[in-house]
Amino acid sequence: MTKKNRERYIGVKFQTVFYGHFSPTKEEIKKIKKLILVGKKIASLGIKDKNGGNFSFRTKNGLVIKRTGAFPYQLKVSDFVKVTKISGDKVFTLGEYEPSSESRLHWLVYEARKDIDYILHCHDFSAVYNTEKFKDIGYVPALPYGTLALARAIKEKAKQYNYLIQKNHGVIALGKDPDIAFVLLKDIMKNLEKLGKKLPKTIELKNSQLVIIDQRLLPGKLKFIKLKNYQQVIEAIKKMKIRGAEAIGAAAAGGIFLATREYWGNNLAAMKKNLARVAKEIKKTRPTAINLIWGLHKILENVVAKTVLDFKEEISQRYQLLLRSEMEDNFQIGEYGNKLIKNGARILTHCNAGSLSSIWFGTGLAPIFTAHLAGKKIKVLIDETRPWLQGSRLTAWEMSRAGIDYQIQVDSAAEYLMSHKMVDLVLVGADRIAANGDTANKIGTYPLAVLAERHKIPFYVSADSASIDFKTKTGKKIKIEERSDDEISNATSYGGKKISPKGAEVFNPVFDVTPAKYITGIITEYGIFKPNQLNLLKKKIS
Repeated sequence: MTKKNRERYIGVKFQTVFYGHFSPTKEEIKKIKKLILVGKKIASLGIKDKNGGNFSFRTKNGLVIKRTGAFPYQLKVSDFVKVTKISGDKVFTLGEYEPSSESRLHWLVYEARKDIDYILHCHDFSAVYNTEKFKDIGYVPALPYGTLALARAIKEKAKQYNYLIQKNHGVIALGKDPDIAFVLLKDIMKNLEKLGKKLPKTIELKNSQLVIIDQRLLPGKLKFIKLKNYQQVIEAIKKMKIRGAEAIGAAAAGGIFLATREYWGNNLAAMKKNLARVAKEIKKTRPTAINLIWGLHKILENVVAKTVLDFKEEISQRYQLLLRSEMEDNFQIGEYGNKLIKNGARILTHCNAGSLSSIWFGTGLAPIFTAHLAGKKIKVLIDETRPWLQGSRLTAWEMSRAGIDYQIQVDSAAEYLMSHKMVDLVLVGADRIAANGDTANKIGTYPLAVLAERHKIPFYVSADSASIDFKTKTGKKIKIEERSDDEISNATSYGGKKISPKGAEVFNPVFDVTPAKYITGIITEYGIFKPNQLNLLKKKIS
């Protein structure tokens, strides 16, 4: 073998590649042709990302994998190389081409799983979005592409699952035969597609417009409305057409995206000044929800573009990535939270922290969806949640659409349910979490936590890390939004008539703050943390 030193592209740690001649055997050619055929089948499902994908099979002393740069859905026999050994930053291959940077990943998976012979790795994450069962899915966090850390993380997940989703990168299917792996890939996509039809996305970007579900009309009518400018975004947030921490964060960022499209000048400084003004207006709409502020910062901070045209393009790319990555985070929240849910569990929830409160799949309800899709028999106990009735209107709608057993109770029934041992777990979302774990959520959450502690029932908050405000030390510093008197006086009726005396004084705080001492744990896309462990989460995020 001759030695060649080559610097590989950013993120990949192989520095030295040893080459040798590769003449595949008849059996190896047969297996390569199977992978070529599977590649075409995968393309027929709509996964045609030209940026890549990797297919491999196990050999007696290594693996055969496609070469770097080969279009994964138009492969030839000559596009494959044989990896015979991997050691540190060195890879020993047979073939004149460089092996895939994921050779190490595949190598470690084959080491961990002696029962599988093929790996299909598709880099197009839309496979997940176009795809109800999560029985055999493992989620891998975002790690630098091609690194040993990523390979080891996937190896650990591969010990438990035959299908993995790697955040920001793609999907991996394992099998004894490539057709078995392909069927798994196809089935998962179809099952997720079913759920997608039952629970449509709350907010999407289509033709440079935001398309949202008008949540005020649910459950009676499912109506999608288009937001064509940032003023319509502001109105939608204020009037509760769109609500929920993650959803309004995405809407806020979308308002900035639309504002860039409305600017027709060529002065970058003037455009930035205008966007700062727009961001200030959007920020005023819902003061308690930290995700709204997070969304504005995420899309505007450290933009490097030097021209108006490039600035618009960078904002567009950032917004599309935000929508995609937030949804991926929800999947991971679901996986972590699912570990807390036993078969037959009765889960009490308050307000709506499900798919409608997010982009899709939800945060507070993500563990419930994952448990259901994993085949667990569960029952969701839904507080009606006054005055907007987000529980009886929205959460119940989601459970009904997803086929999950549920019941609705008045907000004040929690004590009865808990004292009669009818609740196994309380799971709620969050609008803002202070650095010490104090959590602001829909009014009525705090008494649930107190009752849960009294009856020794686990009380978990489930939220993405964007809901954590590390700059706010305690819940006492969280500004609580108060809304219009009409929301209560108009909603309080008997026999179809308003019963509040005319001129009655009304107090309508939207949120309360649950002290950290009542919270068993906080479920995030990075794992489950005790409230006093959020400093560890901060390190992971940074």
